[in-house]
Amino acid sequence: MYGHVFSRIIQSARCQRFISTDALAKHKADYRRNRKSRHFVDTLLVQVHAGHGGDGCVSFHREKFVQIGPAAGGNGGTGGNVYLRCDPTIHSLARVSKRVAATNGTHGEGDWLHGRSGTDVTIHVPVGTTVRSLGQILNEKSAAAQPYLNYLFSPQARKSLTIDLDETPEIAASRSSVWRHFPRFEEDNYERQHFRAAEEKLLRELRAWSKHKSHVPSVASQSCMTNLEPYEVSDIRADAGWCMDMDLPTPPEDRGILLARGGEGGLGNPHFLLEKYHAPKIATQGMPGESLLLSLEYKQPSDIGLVGLPNAGKSTLLRCLSRADAEVGSYSFTTLSPNFGVMRFGPDGHMFSQDDRNEHEMQRLTVADMPGIIKDASKNKGLGHEFLRHIERCSMLVYVIDFGPTNPRPSSEVLILNRELEQYRPGLIDRVALVVANKADLLGGTHNPYTEEDAREKLLRFRQDVDMIFEPRSVPVIPISAKHQLNIDRMAKHLQSRSVARLRRCLPDVQVALETMFRIAAFRLIHQNGTRPLLRQGLRMVASDATLSSGSGLTKERLGQASPSPKTSVSEKRSKVSERIQQRAQKKAAITLTPTAVEHMRRLMHASDGPKLVRVGVKNKGCAGMSYHLEYVEPGQEGKFDERVKQDDVEVLIDSRALFSIIGSEMDWKEDRMSARFVFNNPNVKDACGCGESFMV
Repeated sequence: MYGHVFSRIIQSARCQRFISTDALAKHKADYRRNRKSRHFVDTLLVQVHAGHGGDGCVSFHREKFVQIGPAAGGNGGTGGNVYLRCDPTIHSLARVSKRVAATNGTHGEGDWLHGRSGTDVTIHVPVGTTVRSLGQILNEKSAAAQPYLNYLFSPQARKSLTIDLDETPEIAASRSSVWRHFPRFEEDNYERQHFRAAEEKLLRELRAWSKHKSHVPSVASQSCMTNLEPYEVSDIRADAGWCMDMDLPTPPEDRGILLARGGEGGLGNPHFLLEKYHAPKIATQGMPGESLLLSLEYKQPSDIGLVGLPNAGKSTLLRCLSRADAEVGSYSFTTLSPNFGVMRFGPDGHMFSQDDRNEHEMQRLTVADMPGIIKDASKNKGLGHEFLRHIERCSMLVYVIDFGPTNPRPSSEVLILNRELEQYRPGLIDRVALVVANKADLLGGTHNPYTEEDAREKLLRFRQDVDMIFEPRSVPVIPISAKHQLNIDRMAKHLQSRSVARLRRCLPDVQVALETMFRIAAFRLIHQNGTRPLLRQGLRMVASDATLSSGSGLTKERLGQASPSPKTSVSEKRSKVSERIQQRAQKKAAITLTPTAVEHMRRLMHASDGPKLVRVGVKNKGCAGMSYHLEYVEPGQEGKFDERVKQDDVEVLIDSRALFSIIGSEMDWKEDRMSARFVFNNPNVKDACGCGESFMV
């Protein structure tokens, strides 16, 4: 029975004997490389579908001894929305699904039970993703309802056209996909006179829903219509009306960008009650949700990009500069997707080695190892555009050139790289900060035809060629050996100095942004604590100090040359500003005490055994929900976050949990024939019980 299976196993085993060991090793290496590259996805087409609204219900209330109950159908739930967020913790599009769909709203039920809204779905993309809309898709439900909706929104069509199965079969079929009927009442509803009034009510609801959507438009509503399927898309950079570069992460409190809005839920039959028609046997189905075709293009942002031809030693150099475990091989296209590492620098600007884990780190630079660029890569030869797109997000570029004996004219590689980058995107070659002559250790030596003088002459000629290529700009050339880690520190020091210079150029813009941020914080402080506005001079000093203290871990001495040095230190100016603020702005007390309350509080302090404090709090009890609570507290036993209020020679504690409920209140002492108690004039009270013992804010 299993004879043919055993014969195939024996035959395959015999074939394995004739396969060489080198071929098996190469096959295994290719498999590992391809498997690793599959985890990195930088382009993706995504179909986005929002949820449809639930259908309204046609139902009537049933109750004992009630022969004819009122209309009791509930409305359908709203469909779920689809949002887009930029997440800094992910670095690939591999986890994004090719089809993202939110759930539909549930249908309405009898006894006035409305349907539940659909669950929203969020798409998370990494920082540096370019999101393009390729067009709005007309889904099946939208296509079915569109002819009848066009008929409703056209006054001329409603006046001149009568829907009939024989004359207008398309509109008649579309009308059936919008309305719901009581069983066996569909034809009767269409013929009745009240159906025109029901259509007018539906039209008003649709217009109100369209007005609501116009306030917060979705990406789908701003895109053109398309009939393309994902496999029919030839250009992922085609723009259908909306495009955005996700350069910054989405704030945690923000929902994100609304890609597709869910459909509105259907209306139950109570919505179509008329003065002369108390038992409507008609409802509407849920509106269709929006659908969209998105193009995601990920371009990894980094500080430094290593660019070069295949097999130039870029991955080896990345392993020298960082702890990245990039794959290294003696064949072309070892790197199929960008590899990333982090360069760490100390206070004096020297680069940390891989073993320096406990040193004081002051700056970091992200380094990207780009796949090899070949001739005509800008024309998308091979995987040209797949490799070139990640270079757009690099702040600085470093050319890694093979300077070994096998390359007699290394300047030709520089010309090839310049031509491909300029043809792909003009202006990219302006980011070239350094040219690295790798494999310089292969020149000279006893077993090499190149002598030391020949190597020096070749390096001099190469530097002259580079100066001519980048003229009038000066780009230095540094010879290194990435394999033996020779001259790596000099190269790292040059990159670190270039990053500091770039940061100094950006310092004025950062200072303006920080000054604006501090102005907003001061405005909120004014309204929360009642303080007076901060001085403009003080804001500038605080903003400049914050800028100098947050420059990617750099010391203030390194960035001090970017702005004129003040006559006094920054700390002294900040202390003067704080003193001025304390003198001009008094913090508003949490509560205030009347003279009567101060006098009685003084009596309680002297009457009690030993010095004690009085704490004012709130407890959850009473008719309205909360009531005041006062208690004695021993000195030193007060809560960590309790607020102290000092007035005259009396000190009162405010419980931190009750601070937001009684802030701004006035505490008074009242005596009458029935009672003697503390009373509070609280401006936060919205409602109170009749006896006045409890309140609600």
